[in-house]
Amino acid sequence: MDNIVNFPAKSVRDWLAIERTLKEVLAKGGAAPELQAAVIDKMKAFYDFIAAFDFSLSVNLSHPIPVSARDAVAELLESLRLALGERLKEFSNTLCVERINREIEANFRGV
Repeated sequence: MDNIVNFPAKSVRDWLAIERTLKEVLAKGGAAPELQAAVIDKMKAFYDFIAAFDFSLSVNLSHPIPVSARDAVAELLESLRLALGERLKEFSNTLCVERINREIEANFRGV
C-alpha cells in the first residue's frame, strides 16, 4: 500500500487551472502583480463559495413505485440527475466567467 499516490480533489485541480489561466490573461493584459493577486484572491473566494455549495436534493415519493417499474424509474431518475448536473455545471461556469469579467473590468478601470 506504500505505492498509493494521492491526487488533489477535482475542485482543487479545477481551481489551479483557472488560476493559471487568469495569471496568463492578466499578465498579457499588462496587470501589475499586485492587481493580479487581488483579482485572483477575489476569484478564489468566489470559486470556493460555488464549489462548496450543496446541490444535493432528496425526494419523498407520495406513492410506492410498483416493482415492475422500479428499473425504468431508476434509469429515468439517473438520466435526470446527470442532466441537472450538467446544467448546474454550465451555470456555475457561466457565473465564474461573468465574475472574472467584472473583476477585470473593475480593476482595470483605474489602470
